[in-house]
Amino acid sequence: MRRLRLMFPPAVMLILVALPAVSAHPPQLPFERGFNLGQWFQGASALEISNSVTLTDLENMKSLGADHVRVPIDLHNMSGNGPGYVIDPILFMYLDRLVDWCEELGLYVILDNHTLLSLDADPAREMRTIAVWRQMATHFRNRSALVLYEILNEPVGIPTWEWGRIQQKAIDAIRAIDAVHSIIVSSAEMGSYDFLHELPWYTDDNLIYTFHFYDPFLFTHQGTYWTSPSMENLSGVPYPYSISRMPTMPRSFSGTWLEQLWNWYDDAGAPASLADRMSIPVQFEEQRRAPIYCGEFGVWAPAAAHADVVRWYSDVRLLLESDGIPWTLLDDKGPFGIYEQNSAQVFPDDLDIDLVHALGLSVPGPVTIRPDTAGLTIYDDLVSGYLFDGGHGGTLDLYHVTNPAEGAYSLHWTGAPRYGAITWRFTNPRDLSHLKSANYRIRFQMKTDSPDLRFDVRFLDTDTGEHDHPWRMVKTIDNSLVPMDGQWHEVEFALSDMLDVGSFDDNAWYGSEGAFDWARIERFEIVAEHQALSGRNLWLDDIQIVAPPAPAPSAASSSGNLLANGDFSRGMNFWETYIYEAAGVQSQFVVHAGALNAYILGIGTDPWNIQLIQHSIPLQQDMTYAVEFDAWADAERPINVMLTQDGGSFASYFSETLGLTTEPTSYRLTFTMAAASDPAARFVVEMGTSDINLKLANLTLAEE
Repeated sequence: MRRLRLMFPPAVMLILVALPAVSAHPPQLPFERGFNLGQWFQGASALEISNSVTLTDLENMKSLGADHVRVPIDLHNMSGNGPGYVIDPILFMYLDRLVDWCEELGLYVILDNHTLLSLDADPAREMRTIAVWRQMATHFRNRSALVLYEILNEPVGIPTWEWGRIQQKAIDAIRAIDAVHSIIVSSAEMGSYDFLHELPWYTDDNLIYTFHFYDPFLFTHQGTYWTSPSMENLSGVPYPYSISRMPTMPRSFSGTWLEQLWNWYDDAGAPASLADRMSIPVQFEEQRRAPIYCGEFGVWAPAAAHADVVRWYSDVRLLLESDGIPWTLLDDKGPFGIYEQNSAQVFPDDLDIDLVHALGLSVPGPVTIRPDTAGLTIYDDLVSGYLFDGGHGGTLDLYHVTNPAEGAYSLHWTGAPRYGAITWRFTNPRDLSHLKSANYRIRFQMKTDSPDLRFDVRFLDTDTGEHDHPWRMVKTIDNSLVPMDGQWHEVEFALSDMLDVGSFDDNAWYGSEGAFDWARIERFEIVAEHQALSGRNLWLDDIQIVAPPAPAPSAASSSGNLLANGDFSRGMNFWETYIYEAAGVQSQFVVHAGALNAYILGIGTDPWNIQLIQHSIPLQQDMTYAVEFDAWADAERPINVMLTQDGGSFASYFSETLGLTTEPTSYRLTFTMAAASDPAARFVVEMGTSDINLKLANLTLAEE
């Protein structure tokens, strides 16, 4: 549900998809109940993506009985200008991680193009729609059948027959690349189910028709602010309709479409009317013999009586399930969600149990917090899988591309007032007591242009009641700990080195009582505690909680691998990239899920225009070596694997060109060092002549 849709008076907002089936009965869909993951990928650009859903959130949804999620994505905003309309790699980084999580949990995941646009306003929008789906299909075609594509949420500004033509072009563009994954399609007119019958009889036999259900609109959207006229001052409309409980109609409704809805509400507000409206998509399903799916439904709960909200959800859910229609709730949190209004929305404590029962979901037992036994990554190009609250004050750039310490990006923070903070909030409290006792450490990279900068790194525990407070455990970072010279430096300190300083709660300061609880950590923060960041710049990268240091390894690992960090377990440490920007070459390297992802945005004329490099490789004359690694790509493409002199003429000791495919493949290459021994050779992977993204993992170089 989005603002633009509500500028129109349809009694419901639906997105229906059509599947050209000829069987006697529509195919049964493999999912039944789920949640939309709203707002996460809905912004003006990919630079606004942080993290609003975590693996824990998905686990919580599954424990309720969900078997799928729908992911609204402003795909048009996440892509560049024509003619290529290239999708920002940042989006793919986050979507890859989300799909990894869903596949791990066995959840279906619907990738929904949720761009708000009027298709008649700009013909280029049709071209962009086709272009982004070509890229999405290319990127996800080798994923499991748990992934589905939804072409466009609630198309508007175009008749259904014309939208049907555009939608067919999008289907064709996807099918030219991906013949396997299901596609969700809709009618125009805001995706209204009233217009499903105007769609073409598509011949693709793997389509799903979707609709949204918000009937009666006067009830489900009372209190909302995005209609014209606004419904913000309307509350107390009952469901089912009751003349004795009806509020007074706001004056602003007079002479508008909302007055019409008001006059019809005695009929529209009856449960029988909901059944009549639901029969429309059901009849379409029977006519087309194609599966249908309710992609959104819900009520803006703050303005309605709680009992009425529960009754509506129960009635609509039972109607959907009686007709075998899978459904996705508009949201799990917020005014359309399943948590008690005005609560902290902590799972499962703040669940609205009546609403959970009305939706036929399972009520989970209490969550057991178990101690963490391994380190945590908080930032490593992606904002971590823990909920990110954002920067409170100043300007925060999550994807600063200039000279990061590692990977493709760093955090850049400036202009914050004193006490401004960058905050990560854990979905459920974390128990770090074991890590603290085992001498785990916080490690990150930082640089600043302010020689006297002082800031705090801190944890806050949970506020468990009236007599408790969110206690702080703090480490102050200043020039006694790290040089403040405009260069990148590593900062590392033990959790046990942090100080219990007290708590600021309810506008009052409480001195330390020794009550900080390492077993119930709620937040991790970086804070401008001592001074404002006005005119000061702070860059941060690779923020982690890590195990205590082990003895330094020899040049070759115990397994004999001459390549350091060949499994990328330490990000891009020991690796260097070369990008020949003078030729218009663009590329970004990101470590994700144990693999190096090379996103190629602009190619050069020679393979060496994009390189992955590691220096200081010792090679002995007449020794035979084996290079082994795993590699794959979004489509077929070449790479060169080389060992060369490091400088001078860069003489080649070994070189082989390989053709990567979309299938993850293990490669093994052998060579004998014919040249004189070189104690500091260079290992290189060249990839500069193709714009196909690729992945590398598990690189080893060892003596035979």
